[in-house]
Amino acid sequence: MAPTFPDKYRPHLLGLIVAAVFANSFAGTFVFDEYSSITNTDTVRHLWPLDCMFKYPNVTRPVVGLSFAINYAMHGYHFWPYHLFNYAIHITSALTLYGIALRTFLSACLKERYDRDAERLAFLIALLWAIHPLQTSSVTYVVQRCESMMGMFFLLTLYCAIRSADAFDPGKWTVWAIVFCALGMGSKQVMVAAPLLVLLYDRTFLSGSLKNAIAARGRLYAGLLVTCAILTTSMLDSPPQGASAGFSLKTVTPYHYALTQCQVIPYYLQLSFWPKSQCLDYIWPFVESAREVWPGIVLLSVLLLATLIGTKLNSPWGFVGAWFFAILAPSSSIMPILDSIFEHRMYLSLVSVVVVFVVGMHWIARTCVGKGIHPRSVQNFFGVVLTTVVLGLSVLTVLRNYDYALESRIWRKVVDMYPESRRGTNNLGNALAKEEQHVESVFWFEKCAKIDPNYADAQFNLAVELNILGRHDEAIDHYKRALEITPTYPNAHGFMADILVQLDRADEAVEHFEAELKRDPNRADLKEKLSDAQSLEIPDETE
Repeated sequence: MAPTFPDKYRPHLLGLIVAAVFANSFAGTFVFDEYSSITNTDTVRHLWPLDCMFKYPNVTRPVVGLSFAINYAMHGYHFWPYHLFNYAIHITSALTLYGIALRTFLSACLKERYDRDAERLAFLIALLWAIHPLQTSSVTYVVQRCESMMGMFFLLTLYCAIRSADAFDPGKWTVWAIVFCALGMGSKQVMVAAPLLVLLYDRTFLSGSLKNAIAARGRLYAGLLVTCAILTTSMLDSPPQGASAGFSLKTVTPYHYALTQCQVIPYYLQLSFWPKSQCLDYIWPFVESAREVWPGIVLLSVLLLATLIGTKLNSPWGFVGAWFFAILAPSSSIMPILDSIFEHRMYLSLVSVVVVFVVGMHWIARTCVGKGIHPRSVQNFFGVVLTTVVLGLSVLTVLRNYDYALESRIWRKVVDMYPESRRGTNNLGNALAKEEQHVESVFWFEKCAKIDPNYADAQFNLAVELNILGRHDEAIDHYKRALEITPTYPNAHGFMADILVQLDRADEAVEHFEAELKRDPNRADLKEKLSDAQSLEIPDETE
């Protein structure tokens, strides 16, 4: 049956709403990891040779690195094209999720129950997922394109696999599923869950059993498994000294990391339903004892048990739970990662939460009608509820995009939440310095130096700002302190020498220019400054 007018244009409406919600994010700025991954790395500054995409920091995510290089080739470091790329990824994911949800509700095992409402339910799932404030950490925060791009390829892989089950030419859809899976493997390691979840989906909604699924689409699953080799080959050249994840980490054990996730995952769920206190850079200490997190252990144990039972019984709810846990598993289970929590890790897992909410609302509505309440009254009531939820999420997302529009604003949010954050106060000082708010910048660098007196970055940054304000002697003291902490700190000797020259202390400046040249002997500007300092006459104090 042909779709009605509203149903026909639901994808267009979805795109318009998501565009409106994220419209104010195009005027943002680069922040935090975007400097090391985009603006301060040579790998984005050329498209050829392509092997540069397999060099640090793109060694495990070459597809994402290539996308940044394309952005740079087209628009340099203008921010809005990078975000436009991110938005295109996100809206593609939302439309793909709409297609997956619609075909799922119309599948043989669900069609009888959801046939009349399939379009509306699929639309609501895709909409609530796409406009949720948690998604700003993968869309508005440009560097987390690795998460949203992986998510897009993940959803496209599943969609193509579903289409291969009923298409006139299944081979075409099978090839596309394998291609998208390979691209996802080159975007982020979480994609490793895709082959398993595609197989579970096939078993639950298409074939009825694993045996039937593999028999019907064996080539598909063989191809999906082959793409996993991309993960192993892409990690061969990963520098061990730069490792921030893995079982070789000394700062946390797998056991303590798993305990910590018993706090983190319930917090993700809290943010899913009440996204009020979002943070770019959480300071989340690792848990030492199971007694600290027993409520989380109980909650997750119940959810995992329900998921295992549902999966064993081949229930749709089992698949929803498997989707949530399997996608979170690479980053939120036992493999230690230096940062135990990041909101972008919920990009795809949020689908499960939204599905539970939307289908749960539908069940309550049907139950009310079954109890004798007039269908029109039920429809009006839930229409108001869902409209309120959509508006509320939209407003929160717009406000979160506003936070990202100014670097100092996003870091103020971090410092408000974690006043003793060394990284937060230092980065807030840096952001204010870029905005030429030097007096306030000094305040935050001083606070950072008090939080950790042995933090060389804070000492160096404080010295730079003090020099700008004309407080030269104080600046010299902090340059010296930075060098005491890190004797080879970049530019500390050189900047201090510049101040000494201004203060007519050329004899002292010479030794610092020489020290900086010893660290970086190819600096022609330093050689010239050294020569000038050596040629200056040193006043005779006896005259």
